[in-house]
Amino acid sequence: MQSSSNNRLVYRLRGVVGGREKTFDLVLGSYRIGRTFASDLVLPDIEVSREHAALRVTPEGLEIEDLGSRNGCFVDGRRIDRATVAPGAEVRFGAVTLQVEAVDAGDVELGLALETSGVAVEPKPSAPGPDDIRATVTQRDVEQVISREWLSLLERFIERLTAGALPDLAGALVFLVEALGTRVGACAVDWTPAGDPVVLGAAGELPPLPSLDEIQRLRSDRERTGSDLCTAFLETEPVLSLAARFGRGQEPRCLLLWGDFPGRLRCATLLRALLRLVDLREPRLAKSPHASAGPGCFPELVFPDDYRPGTSPAAAAMYRHLGQSLSGHLAVLVVGETGVGKERVAKILHESSERRQGPIVAINCAAIPAEMLEAEMFGIGKGVATGVDPRPGTFQLAEGGTLFLDEVGDMAPALQAKLLRALQEREIQPVGKRPRRVDVRVIAATNADLQLRMEEGTFRRDLYYRLAGHLLEVPPLRHAREDIPALVEHFLRRFAGEAGRSIRGVTAKALRLLAAYPWPGNVRELEHEMHRLVCAAAEGQVIDSGMLAHRIRHPPRSEPEAEPEIGTGSLALVPRLRELESQLIREALRRSNGKQIEAAKLLGISRNGLANKLKRLGLRG
Repeated sequence: MQSSSNNRLVYRLRGVVGGREKTFDLVLGSYRIGRTFASDLVLPDIEVSREHAALRVTPEGLEIEDLGSRNGCFVDGRRIDRATVAPGAEVRFGAVTLQVEAVDAGDVELGLALETSGVAVEPKPSAPGPDDIRATVTQRDVEQVISREWLSLLERFIERLTAGALPDLAGALVFLVEALGTRVGACAVDWTPAGDPVVLGAAGELPPLPSLDEIQRLRSDRERTGSDLCTAFLETEPVLSLAARFGRGQEPRCLLLWGDFPGRLRCATLLRALLRLVDLREPRLAKSPHASAGPGCFPELVFPDDYRPGTSPAAAAMYRHLGQSLSGHLAVLVVGETGVGKERVAKILHESSERRQGPIVAINCAAIPAEMLEAEMFGIGKGVATGVDPRPGTFQLAEGGTLFLDEVGDMAPALQAKLLRALQEREIQPVGKRPRRVDVRVIAATNADLQLRMEEGTFRRDLYYRLAGHLLEVPPLRHAREDIPALVEHFLRRFAGEAGRSIRGVTAKALRLLAAYPWPGNVRELEHEMHRLVCAAAEGQVIDSGMLAHRIRHPPRSEPEAEPEIGTGSLALVPRLRELESQLIREALRRSNGKQIEAAKLLGISRNGLANKLKRLGLRG
């Protein structure tokens, strides 16, 4: 096939092939359709001829020519010898029906190759990619002359074998058999330490397999080629051609072919190459996907299995500050916008600290009514009230570990004083009981502007400085755009694994749109979008730009803010800010008809904050 990647005209053929939805992307150039490996577009269907049709993409459109196929080519139900088709047409080759679509060239190029299998949440780190496999085959096997047909077959075998996070060995062997001939079979076999054969993948009816003793004898009876690898023919019925590999301290692995196909007696190099592919893609001892340490420059941090550490400068700065907060008992204040993952950061800090053996207990200060929060935090004694059972508070439950106070900025002022005492004295006062000592480290989190709340008088300054022994800021996703592709891959793999569905990847255009979107909901919004895409995608589909949510494809344009009128008066900052603040408060009160609760909501502050501002500015409510 010859094509030009510079042209932006792209066609896509979409349809069900072999029980799975598939797509074929066509740029300028010529293509052959058939059911064998010699074709550019392989349709493995019995009603498709070996050389069924030719496709040509020209600046004028998409042309189809029947190559004398047995079951014909059809466009919108009409049999044709040659025709030019437009987007929206339905074409049929034998029994395979495909829809013709026109797509943006950016939605053809894969920006992120996932190739999830719907089984593995994360790929095996030790499994190399197609380029690594090609390089290995080239260096170690193609020193000998291999025919051009077999080189093409190797390429196709590599593509089929690496089409998922787990090896689709059986599918690759089916393609191999179909390419070699109709009376051919293939299988890959491992042996257990007890000598029992284990079939890793097969195509065709299995012949009697050689015994482990027969394979072991090859090690001394047959010529050795390569590193601890041999090829041989076993004179059985049918004749088996095999490649065997003997790893140190392991039982052997074999790839077997049987039947009569062109070049069978000269296929030793091909067999060795194919066996190496199987070994590379399905290693004997896979490394654990869990890395207890984070990025290499932060080995002291312990990341959860389902967490994808960022590598952007913003994330690296956060991890650096996180590493400085691990030791000691000082409280930590984690600040950041909604959805950035503040609780996950708190858990990383706990699991990386010397308190990791103790519990981590979380409480949301905004989700519990103020009159109940004190008992939830500090506990309640027996006989305090009729029908109220005694229970420990979260401080006691977190003894020896970490207490995570989420949304601490919404805590009532009266309770702030009690929290301050607990931090200062390392002592709590359960409701209706005597004080008791506690050994707890507090990590607090908020998305509120605590500086503003302190100015308004709704958050204690002394409590702020106690909580901010270490101040840790989690960056919004728009400040860590370099991490978006890795997060997209992480979430798609996870949700595809949970759904048992295969996702081939994400197109370059879709990935560019995802990286450009500002993500006001941060990582949580990205996670939800990836979950939606997996649910909406068909089996084996590529995520393209048309599948993204409308807000991502068409983000609102941010209007440039109008510069305020400076006027000719004084430029002194404080009085001008006071004047602007007074104007905004008066306007909010006007719009709310003097109702201070509604005016406070319009201003984005609390009712108490508005009352304090009215008093400070000398305004009437």
